[in-house]
Amino acid sequence: MSTNSKHVIEVDTRGEVCPVPMMRAVAAMKQADDSAIIEVLIDYAPALENIPTQVERLGWQYSLEQTGEPEWRMTLSRKA
Repeated sequence: MSTNSKHVIEVDTRGEVCPVPMMRAVAAMKQADDSAIIEVLIDYAPALENIPTQVERLGWQYSLEQTGEPEWRMTLSRKA
């Protein structure tokens, strides 16, 4: 899959605690068009449990990559 045709939205929630990371991810998903990919930067581990619940509820999917200690990038995209 080429990401050239995809619009990438970065949501940097580093330094934020729940429920803020989840709320910002949900807001981005609700505003994004169908071709958007959302990259949520997270450094608060409990958000790794809260965000996926909302991702599924809104019909999106996600992948998770650890980028530091503790730091993650959660990539969100609409389910096909």
